[in-house]
Amino acid sequence: EISGAYLYRHFNIMAQKREILIPEITNTRELEALLTHADPAVSSLAREILDYSASLVAAQVAGILEFSKRDLVFIMQGSLYWKGNNFKETVERLVTELCPEYHASYENVLHSDLFGAAKLVG
Repeated sequence: EISGAYLYRHFNIMAQKREILIPEITNTRELEALLTHADPAVSSLAREILDYSASLVAAQVAGILEFSKRDLVFIMQGSLYWKGNNFKETVERLVTELCPEYHASYENVLHSDLFGAAKLVG
């Protein structure tokens, strides 16, 4: 429910459960495009899934801040976070609400799965 690579699958499952008649989507870019869909049930479900995902990310970041009891830099990976419709802003707003005493800053590091830890040290 966090990884942008799979959010579209959650949309397909929830649309079926809610009996929303729409063809299955095949990627999260299509999910984002549904934010402006003419059917309010479709656009609302798309927003709900993206906002829920952002809230889970924010809860993890806030939890790490609380545990560490200091300001931290987070290496964020993925186009959903950096380019997603209001995703980054939602995460940052919720982190501030959940943990106002510590500050999180966010970095985008090319090949962060390889170099992210080194960037934090250096």
